[in-house]
Amino acid sequence: DFDSNINDNPSDEFATEDDGYYTVEFPWDTLDYYDGTAWVECRLRDKQSDTLLVVLGWSMEQRDGDGAWLIDGIDWQDFRE
Repeated sequence: DFDSNINDNPSDEFATEDDGYYTVEFPWDTLDYYDGTAWVECRLRDKQSDTLLVVLGWSMEQRDGDGAWLIDGIDWQDFRE
């Protein structure tokens, strides 16, 4: 996990009412489906209360030739009120 102070930019949509800190966590390793696709997920949590703010996920697709992973889609779930 790493912390970010987001109050440096008051227009930042992640600014919280408390001290503007959130934590980023990757709850598990990349889920490789072994068919050329994979899933990566991270979560943003309020540092003070540990309340889940956002779940962000990336569906990945492996490029033919060099095997590089490319973003195929992004899933954003916002749990803020």
